[in-house]
Amino acid sequence: MYQGVDQLENNNKDDYEKIITVFPYGDESQASNVYPQMDTAIKKASIVIQRHKISKWTDDCYLLIGQCNFYKRDYSEAIDNFQYVITKYKPKIPKKKIYKPFIQRHLRYDAMIGLAHTYINNEKYEEAQSIIDVAVSEEKNIPVMKFNLATAKRLLKQDKKEKKAKKKDEKLQYRFKNRLRGELYATYAHFHISQNYLTSARENILKAIPYTKRRVTKTRYYYILAQLNERLDNIDDATYFFKKVIKRNPPYEMAFNAKISLAQALERQEGSTKEVEKVLKRMIKDEKNKEFRDLLYYSLANVMFKNGREDEAIEYYKLSVRSSTSNIEQKAKSYLKIANIYYTRKDYKDAKTYYDSTLTVLSADYEDYEEVTTRRDNLSELVIHLATIEIQDSLQHLASLSPKERDKIIDNIIAKKIDEEEQKLEDEVEQELQMQSTNTPSKTMAGTDNDLTWYFYNPGAIGKGYTGFLSKWGSRSLEDDWRRSNKGTIAAATGEDDEFEDDYDPSVDSKINEKIAQLYRERDKYYENIPLTNDQMQVSNNELIEAYYECGGIYREVFTNYRAAIGSFRVLLKRFPVNKYELEANYNLYRLYDKLTMLDSSDYYKNLIVKKYPDSDYAKLILNPNYLKEKNKANYAVLNFYEETYYEYKRKNYQKVITRSENADSLFKQNNLKDRFAFLRAISIGKVDTLSKFEHALRGVVNTYPNTDVAYKSKELLARIDLLKNTSSASLVVADTSIQNELFNFLPKDDHYYIMAVSDNNVNFEDIKIKFSDYNTSHHSLDELEIDNHIFNDTTRLLLVKGFQNQKEVMKYSSEMDNKKDLYKEVPDNKRWHFCIAKENYSVLFRKKVMAEYIDFYERLYIQ
Repeated sequence: MYQGVDQLENNNKDDYEKIITVFPYGDESQASNVYPQMDTAIKKASIVIQRHKISKWTDDCYLLIGQCNFYKRDYSEAIDNFQYVITKYKPKIPKKKIYKPFIQRHLRYDAMIGLAHTYINNEKYEEAQSIIDVAVSEEKNIPVMKFNLATAKRLLKQDKKEKKAKKKDEKLQYRFKNRLRGELYATYAHFHISQNYLTSARENILKAIPYTKRRVTKTRYYYILAQLNERLDNIDDATYFFKKVIKRNPPYEMAFNAKISLAQALERQEGSTKEVEKVLKRMIKDEKNKEFRDLLYYSLANVMFKNGREDEAIEYYKLSVRSSTSNIEQKAKSYLKIANIYYTRKDYKDAKTYYDSTLTVLSADYEDYEEVTTRRDNLSELVIHLATIEIQDSLQHLASLSPKERDKIIDNIIAKKIDEEEQKLEDEVEQELQMQSTNTPSKTMAGTDNDLTWYFYNPGAIGKGYTGFLSKWGSRSLEDDWRRSNKGTIAAATGEDDEFEDDYDPSVDSKINEKIAQLYRERDKYYENIPLTNDQMQVSNNELIEAYYECGGIYREVFTNYRAAIGSFRVLLKRFPVNKYELEANYNLYRLYDKLTMLDSSDYYKNLIVKKYPDSDYAKLILNPNYLKEKNKANYAVLNFYEETYYEYKRKNYQKVITRSENADSLFKQNNLKDRFAFLRAISIGKVDTLSKFEHALRGVVNTYPNTDVAYKSKELLARIDLLKNTSSASLVVADTSIQNELFNFLPKDDHYYIMAVSDNNVNFEDIKIKFSDYNTSHHSLDELEIDNHIFNDTTRLLLVKGFQNQKEVMKYSSEMDNKKDLYKEVPDNKRWHFCIAKENYSVLFRKKVMAEYIDFYERLYIQ
């Protein structure tokens, strides 16, 4: 077990931007790496318990099993184990003689601390608080004294009353060791930090330090203490403890971060950033810190940002990104900082770009991952509409030019692309030459004037470079534009020369010539989207109208940027006074100006709506604030009537359903459920009347209410009718399409399988099966998992892992597999997918071959 604990501590990666964890036991992926050690320890402890049920080591073994399950992050098992030790092995006081069991080794308190720690990690803070309170209350009432068997005997003899003797003896045998006191207070500090109670955390970490002997652990506590004081604005204490950490010669990364934090603390203490900037820049120049330059640039950027120097901060964040080679987490933080700055500035295009970059490297375990993803998605939608506006404006500008002017612009675009391609090829050649010169062995001759380590003093390197140049470019004259085989083409494209001089050199690299030819062949594509006709211009205008309106809505609802929203709606109405969103845009402007308390502008749009659109819902709402409530009340009556009608349908009173559906329009003037009544009437006709009348009713729904849900359902039924006609079937069973009948049942408490589906016949499926089997043997030896494989169809094979007792177990294993891509790295991402399935549902899936239907079921009930 201790080997596994050491491995967890060594592999733990601290995030020094936050308060580092009190106990460095890593995350779930690191916990899975120590399954073999923990499972071996559990097996051995279980053997001891089985063979020696009554021995002095049985309680130790139960405690060890609980600790192993804790390190495996199997918290439910760990809780059971710790609770068993606490209740079962509470020591008893002998009445006459003091036997060996009286000398208790305090396993009860080890279990209490382990149980509290488990509850904290499982975010069960109330349970953790209660167990810690018990431990602390007992610790406070227990004198810190060395246990002495003679003392215990003397106390028993002195006190003739058994109850008093028993009480004093319990105090002796329940006393805390110093090690346990340290662990108890550290656990309490961990409890407070997890809930951001920093003052209480500081008090408890201070109490833990005197009882902690291990130097590494004590240094860690000092660092946490420094961070806590820094966040509580006790800068003097933070400075003191950061200095104390540095003096204790901690691991290099901790010392490095302590120096940075110390510099930042001194900056806050002195109120000037000059000194901290000097320290950080000096550390950047130090070659010892080369590996940590990304973090140094990041820290320097933070200093700039705090002092309002955002442009400088952005540059240093970018330097941090470029310096980050292996530290993906740091790169993600730098990208995120840049994205947040642009977002705050309302520079949404650049913000979206950097949020995209952030999510390419940001771990899904990051605490604000969902928020970052949501913000990126919202920005993506906005940027699409902004790009539409930019593109359509550019195309309309091209349409307004003369043909000659258009040709000149397109020629310039093509020439620019040619230059980019040639520059790209030139860079590739230079890289090749650099590689050749680097790989050429240098021969420095002592006593000679020429040093052959320089490229041009080395005949071998020059020869290889010359040969490489000839093979790539052929024989070239020493002149300007030596890369270009057809200078006339470029001159024509840029308007410098009207004559084409075809001096094509067959030895030139074929790639660039092929690319140039392709660009000119695709010349006509540049004209395809230019709106040169009235119909094309109308399509372009419609796209602009849609884009401006959507931008205004996103600015208002998503980003609460009311001024930008006003800008979008006003431009929409100015450029297109008559459009399908005219009323909505005016109403939005009325509401937006009202929010900004710009009453003159708000009144202008209010009066415009009331006068120009008096019968609209918007005008009625402006005049009567309760209009929507009254309308909803009427809608509620319609909804009740519909529910009653549907209830009659479920009772198979189809004729009554038809009558009620036909009467709905006359009963309710504002009937917002007309389409649903029509569909309910149609499927009721299908139950009681002929097939032709049923088909006619469905077609009426499709024609009257196109682009609605019921129209799509009606089309599905019509397709089934056509199928029945083609197969000469005599009968038709009308399904209740308003409620989807699931093929599968949700069975979270039943046995489950983990399945990986592979749709690539070139993959060696047996190798994957062996890898999974080996992994399960080493990491899940106690779970009795089985491996199986089935052929699903001609292209898809299934790997099954069996032995999971419920949904929770199999989903935990599935999450574990997400981080174990080495097991199936030879399978392309687009050729595999994995899912979990109940045993009963698997038989349905395999028998009916309904993979798409099950994946939909799985995503709805397991993932979402």
